This record gives sequence, structure tokens and C-alpha cells, in this order.
Amino acid sequence: SQCNGHWERGNGVTIETLDKGGWMVTIDVAETNLDGKSMQPVRKERNERDWIVCSVEHGRFRGEGDSAKLDEILETFAVWANGSRPLR
Repeated sequence: SQCNGHWERGNGVTIETLDKGGWMVTIDVAETNLDGKSMQPVRKERNERDWIVCSVEHGRFRGEGDSAKLDEILETFAVWANGSRPLR
């Protein structure tokens, strides 16, 4: 819904794999209705194979987690962005 001929050329969504195994999701929220909305950082580091870290800084949501956390990273974003309850 943010695509306006300008936003999508310099902003967007990326999903990448990490060298150490796992996922990194970056979602630009600058110039959207989420710009300036604060988020309590999420940090759950149980061990090297069970972890997730999410935060919003400088107009970007950034979530990282182990190889099983892609759904949880995206759900963390959705809950923050929509103010909704978790899907699970």
C-alpha cells in the first residue's frame, strides 16, 4: 500500500540469510504511517540455536533470528504494525 512511484524505489522489504545461519528481515517504515512509531525491542537469546532480536531504529524494522524464526520475525512486525494479537 506504500507504493506511490517514489517510496518503492528507495525503500522496501528484504529477507536475507545470515552467514551464521538464520534470517534477517529489514522493512523500511520511513514515509509510511508507521514512521516515528516506537517499538519495545525484542531480545530472546536462549542459546546459539534459539534466538530472535527485533527492533525499530532510524525508520527501519530489523528482525534477526535463528533458522526457525522467520515466521516469528514476520509476526513480530505484524503485531507491532497492526497492534494485533499474535497469529499463533
